[in-house]
Amino acid sequence: MLKKILRKIIPVLLVIGVLVLIVLSFIHMRNRECGDIKVTVQYAGLSNPVSQEDIIAMIERGGIATVGIPLKEINTDSIRLLLSTHPYIREVDKIRFIGKTLSINLIAKDFLLHVYPSVGEQFFISNEGEILPYSDKVQERLIIVNGFINKKYKVGSNITWLKKSPMLSAYNIAHAIQQNEFAKVQFRQIYINENQEIELIPSVGRLTVLFGDDTDAAEKLVHLREVYRNGLIYTNINQYTQLDVRFKNRVIAKKR
Repeated sequence: MLKKILRKIIPVLLVIGVLVLIVLSFIHMRNRECGDIKVTVQYAGLSNPVSQEDIIAMIERGGIATVGIPLKEINTDSIRLLLSTHPYIREVDKIRFIGKTLSINLIAKDFLLHVYPSVGEQFFISNEGEILPYSDKVQERLIIVNGFINKKYKVGSNITWLKKSPMLSAYNIAHAIQQNEFAKVQFRQIYINENQEIELIPSVGRLTVLFGDDTDAAEKLVHLREVYRNGLIYTNINQYTQLDVRFKNRVIAKKR
């Protein structure tokens, strides 16, 4: 009888013992002080514009104490909220303690355009259309947009909110360029002319491409590829001043 009772009680006691050890271990861990911060930033480009030092400095400027503070007193929600305001951070993925280390995983935004306006400071536009402040830490070879850009654009606003504008056309055309292997190599500059129409500046040759707006952008790029591969490759490209693709299914070449 006693053996049967012990066989039933012992497993329960073992489970209770393990749970007690886990709780004591957790309490002990929470009473330990933070010894270090490790920041990981996921970025799809070549040169990460957000460093561990930048994030640690941002936390310090935000008045959030970490290193040397008991883990239970570190407010990770406040850290998450603060880091979500960083203009180059798309998502605060994970904030957790690994031993005595505060581990922070972040996902950076992807950059699409580098804009040089006629008025105001230069800025970036992300893949999602958000206007981002300029920083020399961004070393990517982005598509450049310049020309007659007279409107002031507010950092933090989104270019996709605009119904019709040359800058929205430039953004949509840039996306089309990124989806076309030929265009991605050939066109790295978008120019907004005095008539507020888009021109593409090729990497090779002295001609320009009068694009108009973003209407049928992908189709226009396909036509340009065919003109280059089946026409211009067999002649002197510099004898032309302009290719006009504003009209559907037509490419008009102008000679010097």
